[in-house]
Amino acid sequence: VGKGVRDILTGESDLESSLNGDYRVPLEKVTAGLARVPGDLEVRCAGIGIQSRILMAEGEVDEGIRLMNSLMEDLPLNAPVRLRENLRVHRMTLQLMKGETREPLNWLEMEAPDETRDLIVLDRYKQLLKLRLYIITAQWEKTRLLTIKFANYCNQYDRPYLRIKLLHSLKRV
Repeated sequence: VGKGVRDILTGESDLESSLNGDYRVPLEKVTAGLARVPGDLEVRCAGIGIQSRILMAEGEVDEGIRLMNSLMEDLPLNAPVRLRENLRVHRMTLQLMKGETREPLNWLEMEAPDETRDLIVLDRYKQLLKLRLYIITAQWEKTRLLTIKFANYCNQYDRPYLRIKLLHSLKRV
């Protein structure tokens, strides 16, 4: 997939490092990359996920949710379960940014991973969503325990972007 993936990754890097709030260049790179990898489902999902994050950063949360809903409706029936779950978690994160809590709170009650075990690296975005939901529902002891696990993970594996996301979530408390 070559250059398309490179464009998408560069666009994501530009998004995550933008200090001035101008997201045109990252969006152009991601869009160009998507045009070069139309047949690769996982790369397409990642690119559209990045597009929705750019839309969120620009204050266009409704458009980001619409984009994610459209992507999820178009997924083939045989799409990997983890891919489908990750897209749903991302959509629920966007919903929280809009103030919609029904689906995320239902997910917290019925499906969220158990953080009392080890933090599973592949579930880190689920755990970050869970942390946000603990904050929203004022479950402070659970917030504290999950925050400690997340901070340890970020430090142990040198994950500065996730550390920023963690701090951003906690800043709202």
